Amino acid sequence: MFTAAIALLASAARTTSDVGSAVDLGVKTTAELTLEVTAASGTTPTLAVTIETSADGVTSWVTVAAFTTVSTATVKSQMFPGCRRYVRAKYTIAGATASFTFAVSGNAILVYATPGDVKSLSLPPEALSGFTDVQIDEALQKETAFADGYLKTQFSLPLAVWGDDLRANTADRAGFRLMRRRGFNPNDDSDQILVKMQDDAVAWLKGVAGGHIHPSEISDSTPSVSDTQAVIEIFSDYPRGY
Repeated sequence: MFTAAIALLASAARTTSDVGSAVDLGVKTTAELTLEVTAASGTTPTLAVTIETSADGVTSWVTVAAFTTVSTATVKSQMFPGCRRYVRAKYTIAGATASFTFAVSGNAILVYATPGDVKSLSLPPEALSGFTDVQIDEALQKETAFADGYLKTQFSLPLAVWGDDLRANTADRAGFRLMRRRGFNPNDDSDQILVKMQDDAVAWLKGVAGGHIHPSEISDSTPSVSDTQAVIEIFSDYPRGY
């Protein structure tokens, strides 16, 4: 699993509500974040921290999810799946003379599909009732690692870009994993669809590993010529005539 450390808010004492700067996740769509509150003071102080996301880091910010509101020093960790390219932390401080010293940081996680992809490309939303987006994303993280076992034979990981074929097959494997956890009858005609779904996904990955299938829109971590080719320039003085 490929991750990158991110910091949404540095540790500092804060007394007023505000919003942090946008943080670029690149192609990673899951943020595993920790809210660490080291000091709290005031009359009935409360701190509410919400994680927002945006495609361009400037406009159309939407809420991903929020930490539980806190009033004392504490540490809370939470998964925030389905993020767009940029995320930020918005915080609201309430209470007379309230002051909190806190930070928000963690890791951005690379997954090849989002919970929304599972619902749109693999299983209907009603089939996933009872599963939270966090649970779906945990399945996607496992299936991303599973896919990497095949992809690494043909590509330099981590991938920088991938297409709907890898996205859909990862979603199918995650959907099967979730339904298996819930329980189903592999001999039932309707449940046979689930079995075929995951069998087809594995067959596709094996085809990629064997070089028989070429995924669309793939861009991996292979350095470009400009990154690896050294340019040597030789300079000399003009001839002096002796």
